Amino acid sequence: MASVANTYARAFADVVLGAHLDVNRAITELRTIAGLLNESSELRRVWENPAVPADQKRRVLDAIAARDGISKQVRNLIAVLIDHRRIHFLEPVIRQLEKELDARLGFAEPISSAPAN
Repeated sequence: MASVANTYARAFADVVLGAHLDVNRAITELRTIAGLLNESSELRRVWENPAVPADQKRRVLDAIAARDGISKQVRNLIAVLIDHRRIHFLEPVIRQLEKELDARLGFAEPISSAPAN
């Protein structure tokens, strides 16, 4: 699972930085979609069901993207995850994307300051 999330996170980090997207906005948009998936078993069923035609899945995605003001790049990442039947990896992709972007932008994770004995 980690390598799948890493692959998509690295590729999308390239998109975010290459297109000079607002990093926080992109993460927020991804979290919006993840929240919808967590809240709606019907949406999960549609996007995860191989019997539902891809164009129907994308129409649902496009309606959500239009309603919520989701950027084209985030919409496209979600479409790729849906098309490759990997939408269930969305949350790990988001977590890995945050780490990837932090590393590329030079942000470090705080070091635990345990008291020395």
